[in-house]
Amino acid sequence: MQTKVLKVVAPVRADLAGGTADMWPLYCMIGGAKTINVALDLWVCVECTREVSPVASVEISVAGSKPVLLTTPNSSKAIGQLDPLARFPATILSELWEQQGLQGKMKFKISAQAPVGSSLGGSSSLCVALVYAFLQSTSQLEEPGWQWKVMAWCRDVEAKYMQKPTGTQDYLAALFGGLRCYHSTLGQTTEHSYSNSVFDELSKRAIILFSGEMHHSGRTNWEVFKAVMDDRSDVQQGMKDVCQIADEMDKELKGHCRWKEIGRLMSDDWHTRKKLFGVDTPRLDEVMRALSTQNILGAKVCGAAAGGSILVLCEPDRKTNFTRFCSDNRIEILPASCTLQGVSNIKA
Repeated sequence: MQTKVLKVVAPVRADLAGGTADMWPLYCMIGGAKTINVALDLWVCVECTREVSPVASVEISVAGSKPVLLTTPNSSKAIGQLDPLARFPATILSELWEQQGLQGKMKFKISAQAPVGSSLGGSSSLCVALVYAFLQSTSQLEEPGWQWKVMAWCRDVEAKYMQKPTGTQDYLAALFGGLRCYHSTLGQTTEHSYSNSVFDELSKRAIILFSGEMHHSGRTNWEVFKAVMDDRSDVQQGMKDVCQIADEMDKELKGHCRWKEIGRLMSDDWHTRKKLFGVDTPRLDEVMRALSTQNILGAKVCGAAAGGSILVLCEPDRKTNFTRFCSDNRIEILPASCTLQGVSNIKA
């Protein structure tokens, strides 16, 4: 029996500014939107095993749940009966099987280093990693611009699964890695990175905290989406304010790169989002109030501001005192560093 084992990893992300407005058609309605994020080395890992067999099947093992065996591409109704942790991977792989076809057996062993509900885009990174592993036997990953095709497919399959529109920044961070700006405009999304020195300086200052309050960005973004579609002027203006902050940060990162200013813009993004989304997050609010007493450059909640993780910028010479403060106040620091690596194969 011939067996091929492949291990794929994809990073999660922390967003510095923007987001939500990367959902179509929101960016069309507000004159375009930028999202700035950095990839983090809290990896989503997919170990994929292919075996020659006259019968096609897919086995899915997610850490913390029982293995699931698919003998045909499952319907949404059938997937709804599976263990909750296996439903999204089963949806992704069923759709890939339906579209791409499948020969032999495939086994997927899935694990993730970021906490569930951490607002770091873990589900989107999982989608990217599964698609990347599945397509290894094709030539599609050798075509120029394959990342954009994978992004579009991931966006659509997650929207089908959630029955709600999704943005794109999480998939793009997992695909490209590094510190980048993604600009959604009429008819296209483009990306640009920042200098190596800017990436290095951000890496020295970035700290990721986990509030312990679970996060679901899809629901929060959906409420904003509906409000914009319903022509609520206050929400439309709030989204324009978010986009303006992201535009200012993009200019700062490409220009003077004053970290105090970047920290201020991050904090402005958070305050704008909190007002815009109107979320009630007691533990998160408690952590943010505690952070406001510290000598940091800035802080913002990752994702849609409804719980999960917090990106903090702190000068390197103050990190030791800040770490002690977090420990004393039972605020968890995630073991995350910025990474230039996007989705890729590693030795199994």
